[in-house]
Amino acid sequence: MVKSIRKSIIMFSLFSLCVCANDQELFLRANQLYESHDYDNALSSYMTMSRHGTAALYNIGNCYFHKNDYARALAYWARAKKGATRQECIAIDRNSDHVLCCLQKQRDGTWVNWLVKIISAINMMIPLIIEQFLFFLCWVLLWYLYGNNRLYKTYFFFLTLLLCILAIALYVRYRDSVSVYGFAVKKTPVLSCPTRDADYLGVIEYADCVKIRESRKEWYKVRYSDNIGWVEADTIQIV
Repeated sequence: MVKSIRKSIIMFSLFSLCVCANDQELFLRANQLYESHDYDNALSSYMTMSRHGTAALYNIGNCYFHKNDYARALAYWARAKKGATRQECIAIDRNSDHVLCCLQKQRDGTWVNWLVKIISAINMMIPLIIEQFLFFLCWVLLWYLYGNNRLYKTYFFFLTLLLCILAIALYVRYRDSVSVYGFAVKKTPVLSCPTRDADYLGVIEYADCVKIRESRKEWYKVRYSDNIGWVEADTIQIV
């Protein structure tokens, strides 16, 4: 039994090494094709990889950009951001802003979205375990200071403010981890239910970002602007 388990572990390790080596070879080949402006074959090589890291996802987005498929470029750049460093995220945001400008679209400039963007940037720099520890520490200190004399009121105020900021940061982190978004790869109608003869509710324009609420066979239930409806799955590129 022990020998069998050891043999399985060895076989799995060898398989993993082969997969990693093959992916690295494909990645290097795709990079060469990309540098020579052969975007179709570069994209094919990137897609053949079994696992896609931040660099591969970013380059896939670049290939789609050069092929003028802006919706898929935005989707893959958004995927790359999930594991990117702060500097990489700045570069991705710059690319995305350029594409949105070319499409004559603008990011939502409300103060809420501006605040969420700043908090998301903070989340990238601070590990989750640190945020959780600070959140717990603030609760403990607030409990200790509660009911004390006026000398501690200033500290109480700033701890409460820090606690609120940490709570928002943890909520944004949780929301980003469970929410699924996508970009419309073409102009597509939004229907009241997942059938083609359903009532027409509106339309999603090319490269619009939508939130996926539910999936059912070949359909997605999406939220766009302040509306909710169903679109065909092949019209949405999931992030």
